Amino acid sequence: MSKHPHAPRIPRPFLPLIVTLLITVSVMVLEVVVGLLDVVMPGLGGLATLKKLLEIDPKLGVVMATGQQDDQTVKQAIELGASGYVLKPFDLLYLELVVLSRLMIAATAAT
Repeated sequence: MSKHPHAPRIPRPFLPLIVTLLITVSVMVLEVVVGLLDVVMPGLGGLATLKKLLEIDPKLGVVMATGQQDDQTVKQAIELGASGYVLKPFDLLYLELVVLSRLMIAATAAT
């Protein structure tokens, strides 16, 4: 159950579209400042991808997403440099708060 019972839920089929839109908007402003990365991914995996992304751009704000609450994985992600962590299915208001806070941090750092 969501911590915010009145928060809208994003139907699972729309999640890839929303992630694509977030990436597209970031690229349109010519600088990616925040990314949403799943912990469980084929190939390299989310935590290894996080590490590689932050080697490329240490200022990148990476929000990790997962369907399983695992304190050890959360701790590891934060130690690797993740700036946030959200559980699936997403609480839309919380996701918005996390992403907007990273955008504000990036905007403040740029000035």
